[in-house]
Amino acid sequence: MWSTLAMGVAFLNLSPWLSPMKQVATMNEPAAHLLHGLLVTADFLLPGALLT
Repeated sequence: MWSTLAMGVAFLNLSPWLSPMKQVATMNEPAAHLLHGLLVTADFLLPGALLT
């Protein structure tokens, strides 16, 4: 259950239509760069961790 939910969140984050990156791009600095880095890192590590 949790792995399916996490993969769904990762999919939405990487989706060009539903991505929260659009909202992150409108934020002020340095919050925009920090949140962007956090989301990209999570989407890189989360699927691998779940599949392992």
